[in-house]
Amino acid sequence: YKGYLNLSIGLYEYVSGDAKYDDTFKIVYDENLSFEYDHKRLVDTLTKQWVANPIGIACEVRKIFLWCNNLSGLSMKLYDVLHGTSLYWTFQQCHNAMKPLHVGGPANGPAEWVSFYHDPDINNNLNREANQLSSNWFSVCWLGYPFDQDTYRRVYEGGLAHFLTRQADGSAFMSGLPHSGVDDIGATCKAIACARELGDEETYAALRKWADAKYQPIYDPQRGEFYHLFGLNERFPRGQHNDWVMP
Repeated sequence: YKGYLNLSIGLYEYVSGDAKYDDTFKIVYDENLSFEYDHKRLVDTLTKQWVANPIGIACEVRKIFLWCNNLSGLSMKLYDVLHGTSLYWTFQQCHNAMKPLHVGGPANGPAEWVSFYHDPDINNNLNREANQLSSNWFSVCWLGYPFDQDTYRRVYEGGLAHFLTRQADGSAFMSGLPHSGVDDIGATCKAIACARELGDEETYAALRKWADAKYQPIYDPQRGEFYHLFGLNERFPRGQHNDWVMP
């Protein structure tokens, strides 16, 4: 999760102009355990791990997720932009080796499968039919498209073929599993963001129509906040779904 932390710190510095995390800070686990880092030490750890593990960094014990590596790669790109370094190549080299293990199908057509994770120790790649989860496809797409548009447009197009579920009123959502016909809220939120980012206005309009009708968009003038409640009957807005749909 150093990649997630690295991205958060990079975004903080980019938005605020405050480079305070270039100095030493503590990650506190509990009253007995903490870790010291600074921004450069975080980045150095990631680069060394990519060089040592050319098929990707594992974020659970030897479970290598393309989603998490793509996010970490974006964090490295942002670090280079902010600090004038050139460390992104360590991820780029790794990503080129990861792609055949994580994205399958014809080179010039929609992806046919996306791996959930790859475990090289037991030679297990969760890329079979039962492992095709729409939430994973569109997370991978969103986080990979900025640096490899050809590959992740293929993932997007394959995701539409597998998961897009159109309704009679012109709206649409993303099924959680291929052609299951059950809305996966998280995946639909991610797909809305991807459709807008990739310029697919027709699909965006259909997904947006579903979200406007089903996801309870609310402006709260007393708190000055806009959010969705997603029909979940929860006291507070669901953070991750809102974070994904906002773009």
